[in-house]
Amino acid sequence: LPSIFVYYIVGMEATGNRDQAAIEAERILQSGIADDAVNVELLSHIFCHKAHIEPDPGSVTGFMRKLEEILDRNKELPHNLRRRALNNLVYALLRIGDITQAARFLGVLGQWVHRDSCATATLGLYHLKMGRADRAKALYEESIKLETDSISKIRIRQRMDIELGRFYLEQGDKKRGRKHLEQARKKPGGHDYAVEESQKLLMSLGSS
Repeated sequence: LPSIFVYYIVGMEATGNRDQAAIEAERILQSGIADDAVNVELLSHIFCHKAHIEPDPGSVTGFMRKLEEILDRNKELPHNLRRRALNNLVYALLRIGDITQAARFLGVLGQWVHRDSCATATLGLYHLKMGRADRAKALYEESIKLETDSISKIRIRQRMDIELGRFYLEQGDKKRGRKHLEQARKKPGGHDYAVEESQKLLMSLGSS
């Protein structure tokens, strides 16, 4: 029965109701009616939302503590579940700029780097936040090779282009930033929210 909660959240996300899905995931998590496995899955979805849609340092930190509490208490949770939640947590921490906490969890996530596409892409973002664009791009490209699903490959590349575009804009290289953001915006099969994100960044450039 508890797994119904996860299907409920996934269903809302699939129909584009991502904000409402995050609200419901938080409500279920705080209600205490789900078991540890479902709560970790819910946290994984919440971190993903916080990373891509609604970066919020305060809530990311709060949910981080909740995940740590569950993982410390329950060592029997499936590895895939732990990996997914930790990956999304690290991604959310990087998006809000908490490099120190992200590096701490990367120490655990590192066992899946070069084996799992998402973990490898997340390490790529870490290197980008550290100013190492070439290393970051190489890890994103490796992530795309590791991924077996064609749509997921497109979406990883879309995310790579957004993050590289943002990086180059912050470095003052508007030409390279615009190039990557245009590529992200035009990705067939990409996430709609990622298209919107790239469009907002492009609008910030104006006509320059």
